[in-house]
Amino acid sequence: MKINKHQGRLLLQLQAGEQLPFSKFTAPLWKSFFEDGVFVIRQVNRRSKQVKLTKDFPLATYLKNKFGIEELEAYVLLLEGQMEAGSRSRAVQVSGNSKVRGQRTFFGFMVSVIDPVKARLNGQELMLLPTEGAFTFIYDYEGFSLPEDTVIVGVENAENFRQLEAQRYMFPQKPCVFVSRYPQNKDFIKWMSVRNYSYIHFGDIDFAGLKIFKSEYFQHLKGRAKFFIPENLDNLLMKYGNAGLYDRQFDQYQLNDLPDYLLKAMAVLHRHKKCLEQEVFIGL
Repeated sequence: MKINKHQGRLLLQLQAGEQLPFSKFTAPLWKSFFEDGVFVIRQVNRRSKQVKLTKDFPLATYLKNKFGIEELEAYVLLLEGQMEAGSRSRAVQVSGNSKVRGQRTFFGFMVSVIDPVKARLNGQELMLLPTEGAFTFIYDYEGFSLPEDTVIVGVENAENFRQLEAQRYMFPQKPCVFVSRYPQNKDFIKWMSVRNYSYIHFGDIDFAGLKIFKSEYFQHLKGRAKFFIPENLDNLLMKYGNAGLYDRQFDQYQLNDLPDYLLKAMAVLHRHKKCLEQEVFIGL
């Protein structure tokens, strides 16, 4: 599906920090944006909702990986016919013309660790080390392997991925390798599909997070994939739960065919009428 000039303009407005009426985002294109957590919905009153860009969401990376758009503003100007000849030529190259459409510059996924893990890449030893402020990007992922008992933890939010040391208490498994959900592509699932590592999905405990887990991971990995639910979810919801997030998402997602432990977790969310954002786990 292609982003048209009107939709591109809406994205530019959101990128600039504006909030727009929900009624502008009913086209089929926007469904994946909501499912992928690009947008959040703000309930203004009983009849009015507004859409804004999720805080710190890497929109440029998302548009590049999913739509081949490297410069959103140039892409929109090109569609509107406002580019001069020289600029237009450049814009065509960065916005996905017939020669480059669908091609990606980078393949692979980003990993990090709390403790050193000895991996292998294309037959060579690769020591994954915890380095503050830096991560490891695995480009030739088909040649990447880890010890058989490694637990893979998929992290939704950038801040949680950046502050793994502050969340050590939640992941006593060793060895443990953390994988960022962004940049978003299917390379990680392709790699996991031919490996036997256990997978834990660590994300927001809300309806959008459960949808992401079900559609992007559980449907491919089945019993090897678990969603991280803390034992003290009741207490965490009472202390840190977000009622507004619950209200915004309640009618958006139809979730069924989930494992029993996730149905029980959803019942807890409904009992408290709150959801839990992943960032609360940092340094608890």
